[in-house]
Amino acid sequence: MHLTVHVFDVMLLDLNLHEGMSFELLKYVKLQRPTVEVIVISMVDDEQKKRS
Repeated sequence: MHLTVHVFDVMLLDLNLHEGMSFELLKYVKLQRPTVEVIVISMVDDEQKKRS
């Protein structure tokens, strides 16, 4: 990832990223850019609830 190329203040992070990558991405971003605010979102629809 190239966090040094783009400047941003806030990041939206989907908690349901593929294979648990959301926590790895969160750790990486906070190490590289500790001042960036991160908003974590999550959504499970009715079909996903039925499968679990």
